[in-house]
Amino acid sequence: MKIRNIIFYLAICVTTLFFGVAWVGVYQFFLGNNEVENIQYCPVTNFDINNPESVLPLNYEEDQLTSPKVDETNSAYFDPEGYYYFLDDAPKGFEDFKQFNINNKNFDVNPKDRNYGELITPNGSMILINDKSQGTYIRFENLEISNGKIRFHAEGKNGISYEFNGEFPVKGNFYTLDENAKVLEGVLTKKEYGKTIAESRVNFGWGIDF
Repeated sequence: MKIRNIIFYLAICVTTLFFGVAWVGVYQFFLGNNEVENIQYCPVTNFDINNPESVLPLNYEEDQLTSPKVDETNSAYFDPEGYYYFLDDAPKGFEDFKQFNINNKNFDVNPKDRNYGELITPNGSMILINDKSQGTYIRFENLEISNGKIRFHAEGKNGISYEFNGEFPVKGNFYTLDENAKVLEGVLTKKEYGKTIAESRVNFGWGIDF
């Protein structure tokens, strides 16, 4: 009889233990959900690249800093590589013109090659858009860049050719400029079998793909 009582009480203890553990789990579950809902997230700090105090280390020496815009007028930093596009609406006769590209670095070798990125004779192409889905690349037959001036000639199809004579008002690097800044101006000419069919003075903006 005593053994039965012992077994009975043990069963009650085990049942009570599991019942208690189960209630604790339920309580923690709901408490945990409330805690998640009540988490206070720290605000994300927005850094302003135009504010030196927000991006520079605390121990920087201000007198050693120079504005990156100095590069815009420093001819030693002049680098025409990139793509050029109309800042305004395409003038009459050039509605199909999208942009032209200039390349002056050697990226046709393995990145580990010591010649990777070295300066080469400038070359490039024009990009004409025939419709919304298809574009035509026209390689420059001639491209000259010297003393802040540029000239190119490109042969298209059906006797169509393009010429441009212009000048870079920005003599340094363009990377600090606003995307709507004018970096190139000049006269763009379109010819058909040597006869001028469209001509306009245009302004170009600049961009680069990395």
